[in-house]
Amino acid sequence: MAASSVLVMAALVGGGVDMSRAYRVQNRLQNACDSGVLAGRRAVSTNGFDAAAQAQANKYFSVNFDQNLQGSESTTATFVADTRANSITGTAQTEMPMLMMQMFGMEDMTIEANCTSTMGLGNSDV
Repeated sequence: MAASSVLVMAALVGGGVDMSRAYRVQNRLQNACDSGVLAGRRAVSTNGFDAAAQAQANKYFSVNFDQNLQGSESTTATFVADTRANSITGTAQTEMPMLMMQMFGMEDMTIEANCTSTMGLGNSDV
């Protein structure tokens, strides 16, 4: 009875540890995605969402999400604009290897974030 309860407790504790890591990584990924679209939208010029604005969005994302510090891998971020570059949408994704739940067959978890920045009134980015 005690041996089976140890296995259940290990699954509960392991799940808690890995989920807390996943929430931390997801929060950081969301913040980086938000930073990227805001910087990209702010860098839009008369040329629209050109290579310079795209580079600015990618730079801000990279500065705000370091996959090595987060313990994740295969991180991607994509930023696209509508035809007039009034709105920029971003998607970010990363793979987080599980620490404890590998014992129970879960190797990794995919974490995603979506974000949008729109030019509203005047020159304020939201």
